[in-house]
Amino acid sequence: MSIAYLRETIATIDLKMASLAKERADLETKLETAVRLQSPILRLPTEILSNIFTIGVLGMSDDNPIMVPTLMLVWYESLLLFSTI
Repeated sequence: MSIAYLRETIATIDLKMASLAKERADLETKLETAVRLQSPILRLPTEILSNIFTIGVLGMSDDNPIMVPTLMLVWYESLLLFSTI
């Protein structure tokens, strides 16, 4: 076996590994989306989610300032998830 052949073989394997890594990442993304869709909250109609968000924000007291950013994050992630479907 020549050095050139061995280097070429390693390069070919590296390309295959890169392709497999991309395929794996794509499958992991699809799996994550599928798992998230199993969440009962994400099966609620948008109108109900909107009402829950509104009630949560309007019903908060000044005692819990961390709740607004938390609700915003959940709402934002829900929008991102639904926008990719």
